[in-house]
Amino acid sequence: RGGWANRDVAKYFADYAGAMLEHFGDRVKYWITHNEPWVTTVLGHLTGVHPPGLRDFSVASQVAHNLLYSHQLVRSRFQEMALPQGQLGMALNLSPVHGVSNQPEDLAAAARYDAFLNRWFLDPLLKGTYPEEMCALWREHGISYPLERMEELQAATVDFLGINYYTRERVKGWDGKEGSGDERLRLAYTPPVLPVTEMGWEIYPAGIYELLTRISRENKDLPLFITENGAAFPDQVDADGNVKDERRIEYLQEHLAQVRRAKAEGVKVQGYLVWSLLDNFEWAYGYSKRFGLVYVDYTTQKRIIKNSGYWYRDQISQEKKIINSVCSNRLVRD
Repeated sequence: RGGWANRDVAKYFADYAGAMLEHFGDRVKYWITHNEPWVTTVLGHLTGVHPPGLRDFSVASQVAHNLLYSHQLVRSRFQEMALPQGQLGMALNLSPVHGVSNQPEDLAAAARYDAFLNRWFLDPLLKGTYPEEMCALWREHGISYPLERMEELQAATVDFLGINYYTRERVKGWDGKEGSGDERLRLAYTPPVLPVTEMGWEIYPAGIYELLTRISRENKDLPLFITENGAAFPDQVDADGNVKDERRIEYLQEHLAQVRRAKAEGVKVQGYLVWSLLDNFEWAYGYSKRFGLVYVDYTTQKRIIKNSGYWYRDQISQEKKIINSVCSNRLVRD
């Protein structure tokens, strides 16, 4: 019946969420309504690379609004149930957007793509409205569905925000030639200039700091979680049965350093989660891309902890010791 393009699905989702809250609300503290709703919206309904494989900006815009509307309905259920420790949030895939130069046309292109990629969902959750760039785009294309329902966004708030971070985006102004860029957004995408992961994504650790500090500047008291951060590399099992994924260790080291930097500057970072524990089915890429700290032999189902898995274990252990030490010192002082 149209999936997320059907407004009734938001109500069905709220019923489902209500059942989950009723059964698990006394044990679960953090609840995420949607993980990467932009992916559902754009890759599923605009570019068509994910199911249901549509390429319709009007339908995609309707899907995005209905996802946000469903969050607002769950928020109402959440408040009605008055869970003593429950917190409600959403996890968004976010990337800093940089213009390739400081020329006005490149900076304007970056602002438009930032509205499309990041603020399409950020602004409703944090400001209760859509970014003006998206509103202008809808008016330009005769799309009224989200514009007519803006008031529904005012209650779609979050107690915390999850950030899924992998890379940055670089864009430039569109030259107007057909096929040379994104005509709808009037911009062109540019190739990476830094080393990339197996996904072709630029490795840019500073981006995670940029996102954390940017969101914190306008929402200082909002708890932030890095709900996904990781990298795919062409992992191989060596003759000794080990997986020496040193590039992944370097990637995680550099990104964790930027998270600690943001936290030291006062950003309310509440947690960090690696994507992922296991090699897994990676969207349209199937089993071809390996993100895990644990290697999976898909034929035998054997698991092998990669070097990064052992490294991350030690990182967690060290962080725990630091936290316990700080807590002990506070108890002594108090």
